[in-house]
Amino acid sequence: MTTACRFGGLTKHGRLAFAPGTVYGFEDPDAVPYFVAMGWAKETEDKPDIVIPIGELDISPFVIFGDGPNKANFVMPDRAAAAAAEINMTVGRALDIARAGEDPHDHSPIQEA
Repeated sequence: MTTACRFGGLTKHGRLAFAPGTVYGFEDPDAVPYFVAMGWAKETEDKPDIVIPIGELDISPFVIFGDGPNKANFVMPDRAAAAAAEINMTVGRALDIARAGEDPHDHSPIQEA
């Protein structure tokens, strides 16, 4: 399923740049909630002008804010909690790992067993 958003200004993320006014669709289900939570975009039901495949942009549900009043907290706390539960980890432990600059998936008790 593709979700879509429109950016309020020129936004660079990784190697991609998103132009304002263009409707972007994303196959990654975490992309639109991430960009909206960051305040860079607004979700829309408009048909996407451009669809970004899942391999082009991958946003971890464990991304944390780098600065501002929410610094070091999850950008998408609900998605982070769900992702932590999927790998049999508490959200607190996942947050500690993310704050250390690592991916909680790499520390999954399921993978370590």
